Amino acid sequence: MKKTILILAVIWVTAGIAFADIPNTLNYQGRLMDSAHQPVAKGNYSVTFRLYTAESGGTMVWEEAQTVTASNGYFNTVLGGSSALSPALFDQALWMAIQISDKSEMTPRQKLGAAPYAMSVAGGQNAVPQGAIILWRGATCPIGYKRVGEFDGKFVRGASEYGATGGSETHTHTMQEAGSHNHSYSGTTSEEDSVTEGENSSGNRVADNHHRHTYSGTTSSNGQHTHTVDDASSLPPYIDCVFCEKE
Repeated sequence: MKKTILILAVIWVTAGIAFADIPNTLNYQGRLMDSAHQPVAKGNYSVTFRLYTAESGGTMVWEEAQTVTASNGYFNTVLGGSSALSPALFDQALWMAIQISDKSEMTPRQKLGAAPYAMSVAGGQNAVPQGAIILWRGATCPIGYKRVGEFDGKFVRGASEYGATGGSETHTHTMQEAGSHNHSYSGTTSEEDSVTEGENSSGNRVADNHHRHTYSGTTSSNGQHTHTVDDASSLPPYIDCVFCEKE
């Protein structure tokens, strides 16, 4: 039986940006050759992929078994589909080890180049962490996020801790009452054409239509009175958005 060997052709990364919630994966392409350096027969082969922290020895930090289909020895597969590739893995140097079927792992291990470490940038320090909240303009939150209903109808205020609530959609105005006070008044009325009728000593009727009135006095008030003011809106112009929390 011919012994199969694997010659790595290329590894490249299709690192999903965590914000869009696309899974982090590695597109792995290689070629299976026999001991005579001829392509293996077309068909399916069991391959186990592992990541280690050292070229030899070290700690295995990831493993995934797959069945790949080889044609003229070439195969292409996507790693990370069944065993998640955490972006945090790529904060360190890593080596890929490959095992065909039940044979021993091939040596030497292959050190990963710069491309896979793009996941550490896209999904590590710059990733959206669990619990982070974004504004969303769609009717429903994107995959990997849930709607935060407790934010509906509220403005967000910066604070040292999360959770405090307050404020109101409306406000009122209070009018201060005036204190006790007095008003003085006085004056004389003008002549008016009011007619006063009567009889003189001879029995004849007479009328007097010229007279005046004088008046004076002081008003007092204890200042008690009320004003009714309708509620007014406290809201500036606004547009509704959906708050979504990273799960």
